[in-house]
Amino acid sequence: MNLGEVIWFTGLPCAGKTTIANEVIKLYKNEGFDTEQLDGDLVRNTPISKGIGFSPEDRKMHLLRIGYIAKMLAMHNIVVVCSFVSPAQAVRDEIRETVKPVPFTEVYVSTPLATCEVRDVKGMYAKARNGEIKNFTGVDAPYEPPTNPEVEINTDEINGCILKNQMLSKTSGALLAACEVVDYTMFNNMARRLNANQNSIAISNNDPRLSLKPRELMKLPWAERQAILRKAAECMLC
Repeated sequence: MNLGEVIWFTGLPCAGKTTIANEVIKLYKNEGFDTEQLDGDLVRNTPISKGIGFSPEDRKMHLLRIGYIAKMLAMHNIVVVCSFVSPAQAVRDEIRETVKPVPFTEVYVSTPLATCEVRDVKGMYAKARNGEIKNFTGVDAPYEPPTNPEVEINTDEINGCILKNQMLSKTSGALLAACEVVDYTMFNNMARRLNANQNSIAISNNDPRLSLKPRELMKLPWAERQAILRKAAECMLC
């Protein structure tokens, strides 16, 4: 079975997409996966984006190109982590269709606009509000939040949990957020592989928790989620 997949981060500028994506890449590499990262700021400086501006039409063309490249990489057993503002729901839906049959996980980093502005060390929001930058998402260009993302991460909430829990004081918010993403994608991959193996299905049916869908898994407390992931991994080895 192909181990490749596309993990697509979306959210406002400075929401934390790239920071979390970097940690996701590290986690996958630690598990022995081949990975590739496609990031909005970096890709914009390559020939892929030559002649592409920031109008809705240009953005659509740019993102569909990225989606196709991500699919081609994923079809060769590579986990592709993409982080782009990708503000339009219709375009994100089209990317999802383009990527098929490769598994696609949409990760919405729902950091509030006010927090994004505070984090903006480059001063892009200020320049946009002063009219120095046009078509800037969150200021004079709209952002359409995903209607049904596989994973949603609010970095304000995660950082709040760290402040309240001394046990997490040495853990970065980005790493915790990355673990949320990897938990979902790993369980989703396990579920796909179990469904392709009749022996594993018989074993997994002995534990009703393994019939959970990945979205349902993410609603469980962390400790229970980890126990289920370990059980699913054991079934994979049967």
